[in-house]
Amino acid sequence: MYEPTESLRGLRLLILEDDPDLREALGEMFRARGASVMSAHDLQTAREIVDDHGAPDLLLADFDLPDGHGAEFAEDLRSLAPGLRAIALTGHREPESMDRSHAAGFAAHLVKPLEPSTLVAMVHAVTADVRR
Repeated sequence: MYEPTESLRGLRLLILEDDPDLREALGEMFRARGASVMSAHDLQTAREIVDDHGAPDLLLADFDLPDGHGAEFAEDLRSLAPGLRAIALTGHREPESMDRSHAAGFAAHLVKPLEPSTLVAMVHAVTADVRR
């Protein structure tokens, strides 16, 4: 489905998204580019993944999840991994939501739906030093 372009080899990515179709499509897209992808549909599963595999290099997080808020998870995870990079993927475009992203340390606040090329470009920009 997706053609690999510039490699994301060496990138450890955690996708936190409750929409199963989007979560799968994102995982497929980033695996095709060489990233090591872990995914979770809720905060509990994401915490279990981090407990089992350690913190990722990059977190792609939805905000509205069945058991909490993606920004809270990013803040918690950053206490374990201060260098964590994170990108918010949300349906919220209001200024308060963008402020919440910034306060939680997200490098970008991307509003769904979005073009895959926009997300891939942002991932490359945010993780350039991780993949060197």
